[in-house]
Amino acid sequence: MRKKWLVLIMLVIGLGVTSAFILHSYKNFKVQQGFVPLPLSFDPYTSVSSYDWNGNIVSIQGGFVKGKIVDSPSQESLLLRSLSPTPIISFNSGTDKSYSVRLENVNPAMIKTSDPIGNLKTIDPHTISFTVDLKANQPKTIKFELSANENPEVIMLGDNRNGYGTFSEIIDQVNSIKPAFVVDNGDLVYGGEPNRYRLFYETVSKLQVPLYTTLGNHDIRENGLPTYTELFGPAYYSFDYLQNHFIFLDSSRGWTEKTAIPPEQYRWLEADLQKAQGKRIFVVSHIPPTDPRSNVAPNTYPESQKTSTLQNLMNKLSGTSDIDHAFNDKAEAQKFEDLMTQYKVDTVSYHTFTAFSVL
Repeated sequence: MRKKWLVLIMLVIGLGVTSAFILHSYKNFKVQQGFVPLPLSFDPYTSVSSYDWNGNIVSIQGGFVKGKIVDSPSQESLLLRSLSPTPIISFNSGTDKSYSVRLENVNPAMIKTSDPIGNLKTIDPHTISFTVDLKANQPKTIKFELSANENPEVIMLGDNRNGYGTFSEIIDQVNSIKPAFVVDNGDLVYGGEPNRYRLFYETVSKLQVPLYTTLGNHDIRENGLPTYTELFGPAYYSFDYLQNHFIFLDSSRGWTEKTAIPPEQYRWLEADLQKAQGKRIFVVSHIPPTDPRSNVAPNTYPESQKTSTLQNLMNKLSGTSDIDHAFNDKAEAQKFEDLMTQYKVDTVSYHTFTAFSVL
C-alpha cells in the first residue's frame, strides 16, 4: 500500500511540475538567448527610433531599436528591426569605438548599402549583422536599400490566427514567389498570450523577405499589445517603396470600443497622407469602416464592457461570423472614408490575402 501511495504522490508532484512548466511557457516568451528588450522609442512623424548606447546615440529611420543581444558581460550587440525597405542607421559617438549591430526584417540576398560596412554576415534568412568602427565626433550614416526585382510583388496576408499548419504552407509558397515583401494586416494570433505570439513568431521566421504587420482585434486580447510591441514595434507607421506609399494603421480597438482610431492617430494619418500626395497610396488596416455584408447583427460588445462577463462575451462574439465587424461609430466610418477619398488613396486593405505588383 505504501508503494501505491508513493507512486501516487510522485505522479501528483510530476503533474504539478509539468503544469508549472506549461504555465510558465504559456505566459513567458523570450525572443532568443541573451535578448534584452528595450522600451519602444519611435516617432511616427519622422519614422525615427533612437537609443543612447553608453553615451553614444544610435538611430534608425524606418525601423526601431528592439533590444540588445548580450553574449557576455563585455560583448553585446544592438538589435534593430526594419519597418521599411530602405532603413537608414546613424551613429554619433563621443569616443573611438567599434559597434556590433544586428538588423532584422531584411532580405540579406537583396540588401544594398550606401557604404561598405565591416564584417557583414547573414545570421538567418531575415537578419544581418555588421560592425561599425567610429572615430570620436565623426558621425556615420548607413543607408540600406532593398534591390527591386524585375517584377516586384507585394503579398498581403491577414487573419492567420491559429492555423499554423496552413500558415506554414503559405509561408513556403510566399518564399517560392519571392515578393519584395509581405504585409500582414492583423489577427496574427487568436489571443495575445505570449505563447501564441511565440508560435506565430517561429512560423514567420521561415520568411525569406521582410514582413510588415499591423494590429488586429485578436492581437490585443489577453493584454497582447506589450508582446506585439516588443516583437514588431509601433502600432502605426508608414514608408515609401518605389513610387508607392504604405500606411499601417491601428484600428484594433474598433471591435470593442466606440472609437476605432484615436484622434492623435488621425492627426498623424492626415499629415502623412498630405506628404504622400503624388504617390500610389496603400492603407493597411484591420477593422473596416463598414461591413459590406447584408443582414449582419449589431455588435453590442462596447456596451457589454459594463458587465462582469466581459471576457466570456468576447470569446463568444469572436467566433460569431454574422456580427457586424466594422467601426462601431458610423460617423467615424464616414470620416475615415471621406479622408481616403480626399487624399486619393488607391487601396485600403482589410482582412485579406492577395498579391499585386508595385511597379
